[in-house]
Amino acid sequence: MQLLSRNTPLFVQLFMGCYLLAQGSHIPFKSKMEPCLGKKVWMNNFFQNLHLEKFNSITNLFNPNSDLDMYARLINKLKGLPVLTSAEQKAALTFVILFDGHKDTKMTEQNDTLYTNCIRTCENCLDLKSLSTTLVDMSDYCSRNITWDVSKDDVSTFSHFDLYTREEESWITMQFKLVDEAFRSVSGGDRQLQEYLACSAGISPLPKEHMPTILQVFLERARRVFKIHPEFEALPEDKQKRLMELNGPLAVALSTLKAETCTSGLEQLRDGLGELDEKRWLHLYLPYIANPSQIKKMSLTDDPSIPPEILKRLQDLIERLKILTIDPDMYKLNLLLILTKQPVPGEDPSMDLVHARYETLLKRRVHWLCQQNASFGDPEQIVCNIFACQSLLSQMADLLQAIMFRR
Repeated sequence: MQLLSRNTPLFVQLFMGCYLLAQGSHIPFKSKMEPCLGKKVWMNNFFQNLHLEKFNSITNLFNPNSDLDMYARLINKLKGLPVLTSAEQKAALTFVILFDGHKDTKMTEQNDTLYTNCIRTCENCLDLKSLSTTLVDMSDYCSRNITWDVSKDDVSTFSHFDLYTREEESWITMQFKLVDEAFRSVSGGDRQLQEYLACSAGISPLPKEHMPTILQVFLERARRVFKIHPEFEALPEDKQKRLMELNGPLAVALSTLKAETCTSGLEQLRDGLGELDEKRWLHLYLPYIANPSQIKKMSLTDDPSIPPEILKRLQDLIERLKILTIDPDMYKLNLLLILTKQPVPGEDPSMDLVHARYETLLKRRVHWLCQQNASFGDPEQIVCNIFACQSLLSQMADLLQAIMFRR
């Protein structure tokens, strides 16, 4: 299943490239595909040489703003490869692509020998490394420019495909990288770092102004994560402001939850450092700390100015919501889901689309994680719990709002 998840997208790209580059009669292609897709699919006027623009106008496969010329240039890199003109070589290449990385899985000795022979067949007529690079580039292009809509009834072929594919992994990894960059661009300042370290060392309690400042840092980070989405930037200014006002506090609550559920003070500290903070930490503080791993984790309980009744409610919510931050990537995915959710679905289709993409990825990621570790439990139940917890975040956000603006 791991090989299927990782390598199927590359095979799909090879198939797409061969199809769009095909010349001459389409009868052989038709006769081979009819048993798979059914005769009713094949209309006579479909069998014509389709350039990429025409293909996309029929299928609406790529998003409207996609640069089709870029994908066409990648496809053209496949043109004229000897391996694509021989049925025997095509079969060998298919086997090589689908079983790449099989050393990490269980494979019979017979199939291992077959894989080696297929490698030799392919290496006799093309540069496998160059071809693999092209297919990965094509796959990455699709991950950025194809709308994954698995909600429609007519997409039943994919409705039960719950693995995390290479395209999805590539796209969400890029989004996570942009989130990390947005976080690092916001620093709390030297005063906040000093206060944190002094409290951790037991020298002094957190001042009343510390927590509100940290929550403002979380809010600014949320604003910058909003801006990694072209769909958000394209909204009118009033709609941007409205989304930020509605979803920003939820992002602050989620980031506070992440800080509260860190396993150590050092992890918490590193999560909170912006780029400028990190430079100060590395040059001004770290050299004088004998054992950084012993840095005490700070908590809302270390802020004496939070009223006990509010603190108790926050602690109860943190215990119930911690599933949202079970690992760093799940935290980021929940953050992106929360920020891109519109108050009225359908108000802006582009924002609905990006939110649906994150929702699909969350479901697939949960299924994938459960397949890697059966002790996680039932993936459908976990997904339901996550969505229920997202709804509860508003209660935590309301409590934190009172803290943020108390000074």
